[in-house]
Amino acid sequence: MKKIGIFKKRDPKGHFVAYKAFREDPEKNPLKTPSGKIEIYSEALAKIAQTWELEEDDVIHPLPIYHAGFNGVDDPKRKDYPFQMIGFHYKARTHSSYGNVDILVLLAFILLFFFLLLCLFLVLYHPPRCRQNRSSDYSVVYNEQNNHCVFI
Repeated sequence: MKKIGIFKKRDPKGHFVAYKAFREDPEKNPLKTPSGKIEIYSEALAKIAQTWELEEDDVIHPLPIYHAGFNGVDDPKRKDYPFQMIGFHYKARTHSSYGNVDILVLLAFILLFFFLLLCLFLVLYHPPRCRQNRSSDYSVVYNEQNNHCVFI
């Protein structure tokens, strides 16, 4: 595989088109929705939103909307917990088939380097009230669920 490079095989049926029959003739090939068409507004979700008892932060909306959810960037808890810990999952490992593609692995390490630089910048230049330790200290980063020991 390394000698020939990346191998691509074309589909003899042509490019895949989602809902091809519906797109060609929506009247003869309706979708499995109440209207038989692509629906942006969901009457079923509207009924659920009116009848279900939800927690204060839970949202069911009949339209596709942005809802921040919990522990996100705009969560009010950010005042008490200003840092977010995230993991790095590079493109070469999104599927095992890509794990041996040298250029993707090399690109992943370059991106990881810049990602770590960004993290270092965010930690070092965060407001002083949030970082009272010096460089090369261990810090305990915590939230209401658990804590982690981090080397800064």
